Amino acid sequence: MESTIDYGKNNLMKLICKNMNIQMKLNLDINHYLSDKNKGEKPIVILIKGAVIYLILLIVSILVISYAHHIGWPHELKPKENMTKDTILMLIVIGPIIEETIHRLWLSFHKTEIIISVTCISFFILGELYHIDDKYIRILTKLAIAFVMGYLFYKIPQARYDSIKSNKYLYRSFIWFSILWFSLMHINNYNVEMYYLPYLIIACLPQFSAGILFTYFRLNLGIYASIFAHILLNGVTYILL
Repeated sequence: MESTIDYGKNNLMKLICKNMNIQMKLNLDINHYLSDKNKGEKPIVILIKGAVIYLILLIVSILVISYAHHIGWPHELKPKENMTKDTILMLIVIGPIIEETIHRLWLSFHKTEIIISVTCISFFILGELYHIDDKYIRILTKLAIAFVMGYLFYKIPQARYDSIKSNKYLYRSFIWFSILWFSLMHINNYNVEMYYLPYLIIACLPQFSAGILFTYFRLNLGIYASIFAHILLNGVTYILL
């Protein structure tokens, strides 16, 4: 049994490497779209381009996941199934708004939008690092951390943010970081040990594809377009699955 698992993991690691090569080749073309240089195009053109890019990446992701299932997919690796009316509302509406604020609002590198993103990141993520039993003290602590972090980024002059955005390679690194961060955050959808990390990375490939789509819309159509696309995609996915 152990040798079978090891064999499956070795094949899966090879699959990840091959997929990364495919993604790197795609990135050479996608990098052109993951910028704000397409804003002059008509919105309908941007929407069509985004849909085509997403469908291509989604098909690649599905093929990779299907092959991973073929060579051996752990039975323990299943999404959490605790859907209630509240979690459905969070998944389809509230979640996308929070996630777009955290992962993509700041990509404009405008100080105001960076402060909003940093405040949300600090409240929803950094605040969770401190476990406090009392509900109200926990919320106040998270708010304090959020506002302090927001203030620290407020003190940074806009010229510093502009210099980062004007550096093509540095700015592009931040864009890809936001996409990878967004996709890997969905590992939390699975209640399994990190022993299955290679499988978890494969399972998050559809979110990686969606992250590229949302980022493309964010940079070229604005934050409201990426939020709407996120809500729409989550809603369609929930209905179909």
